[in-house]
Amino acid sequence: MTNLIPPHGGYRNLKSFQTATLIYDLTVEFCNSYMSYKTNGTNKSHRTYLEKPESAANCLICLIHQANFLLDRQLKALEKSFLEEGGFTERLYQKRTAHRANMTNETNRSYRTYN
Repeated sequence: MTNLIPPHGGYRNLKSFQTATLIYDLTVEFCNSYMSYKTNGTNKSHRTYLEKPESAANCLICLIHQANFLLDRQLKALEKSFLEEGGFTERLYQKRTAHRANMTNETNRSYRTYN
């Protein structure tokens, strides 16, 4: 019998979550570097393709498109899984029906042994 709530790896293992986290971190870095009222001349962690604001913004746009692509794939996989395996309510009904059938079989067996 399948689990009522199927096992999962957690949202932090999803590529879409990891990409979105990277986008957030880079957006914060972009804002701190190019839009802040403070200057930060000591930050040497930027690679050359992120040194110009236009290049950094283009890099972030590419990552946003990648995150969108990953989320679309995730939604399609969830839709396929739902259509093939059903949703939570259907699994709950199947479990309950199986449990009732099992209880009925046990009752019938115990009735036969006493008669």
